[in-house]
Amino acid sequence: IHKLLRLLESGNERCIGCGLCEKICIANCIRIDTKIDENGRKIPTEYTINFGRCIFCGYCAEVCPELAIVHGPDYENASDQRAHYALKEDMLTPIDKLTEQKEYPGFGAPTPEADKLIKKTPLAY
Repeated sequence: IHKLLRLLESGNERCIGCGLCEKICIANCIRIDTKIDENGRKIPTEYTINFGRCIFCGYCAEVCPELAIVHGPDYENASDQRAHYALKEDMLTPIDKLTEQKEYPGFGAPTPEADKLIKKTPLAY
């Protein structure tokens, strides 16, 4: 997952609002709005990534001159071709490797019977 970094010494955004990440994005999922601050420096006012479109190719992280955007540890499914995103079981992260996304009964997790119901329901193609 993408992360925007800050400068350690000052806490300011590393992003200089150059827009290279937005221009290089082949999925067209990055939008950045900027303004000029009181010091005459261009700063981002809004930086959005549409994760429904993002293909995690990493071009945005590679092109950034300030190393402001990086990819986190969940990068195993990256590809630059949209056809690779027809999800298959072998592409899913094993549940024992997930630390932040474990579900518990009563908190949105499906019941054990839900799996049987899904397997019985044919897809209409």
